[in-house]
Amino acid sequence: MFKKTFAVAGGLAAAVLAFSPLAQAGPLSSITFNVTGWNAVTPGSNINSPNQQAVAGNPIRMLSNLFVTGTAVGLPNWYVSGSTANTFGNFVGGNGAGNGTTNAFNFHNGASFNTVLSTSSFGSATLLQMTFTLANNDTMGTIVHDDGISIWNANNTSELVNSAGPTTAIGTAFNLSAGTYNLYYVEANGAPSELSFQNVTEAPEPGALALFGAGLLGCALFIGRRRRMSRSS
Repeated sequence: MFKKTFAVAGGLAAAVLAFSPLAQAGPLSSITFNVTGWNAVTPGSNINSPNQQAVAGNPIRMLSNLFVTGTAVGLPNWYVSGSTANTFGNFVGGNGAGNGTTNAFNFHNGASFNTVLSTSSFGSATLLQMTFTLANNDTMGTIVHDDGISIWNANNTSELVNSAGPTTAIGTAFNLSAGTYNLYYVEANGAPSELSFQNVTEAPEPGALALFGAGLLGCALFIGRRRRMSRSS
């Protein structure tokens, strides 16, 4: 009898988890990034130049340098190796690294998927702004990037994550609460180029924990009732 009761209780617990928001915590496979990109020739620049930094105040962020707008669905896994043409198309969808996401882009000022993101010796650079919204508190993970990144609040008044300078591929940790954010990514000094999210998880919301607790309480009461019935029979 106990085995049967335990099996039924286990099934109830599984059902609670299956329909609870707690069970949905994990990689944000359906998140939408609103992407805006600027590309400019930057002769005479170096690693410390303002136009090579992944920040809201980068001076190439102007209408005349706008080259792409659109959306990317799913966490980016974007990469261009040093032996592949360092184009926007190869970065977001080609080179075997498009992550299977749905991307919809519009191009401006004569640009296209063949737009080169950057060239060596800091001769040209691209700045991407990627606006996204998180529904849950404590979304955390690591962004692997080559080159710089930063994360700001929605109106660019507060910088929350700063790894803005050109670099080799490194991982930068983030932990964000619910809200809307701007991620800035700069591609400088030629390929390789990389922007990928790894080990991204969401902490459960208090309501999910309450629902999960209620489910466990219900299971405990059910087990207790079955035990009393078995003793009285």
